[in-house]
Amino acid sequence: MLLVGKNVAIIGAGPVGLTLARLLQQHGVAVTVYERDANAQARIWGGTLDLEAETGQ
Repeated sequence: MLLVGKNVAIIGAGPVGLTLARLLQQHGVAVTVYERDANAQARIWGGTLDLEAETGQ
């Protein structure tokens, strides 16, 4: 892998950022994840996505 031996910064500790960080770590890449929010309760979360035909968006 081209990133082995390099330092990678990931901006955002959401589901995608953390998944990417874990996948890179599994391949031997050094990863640092940066997150703006102080903790998980700092941000107001949106609603869930409803994909049902009768009630969905």
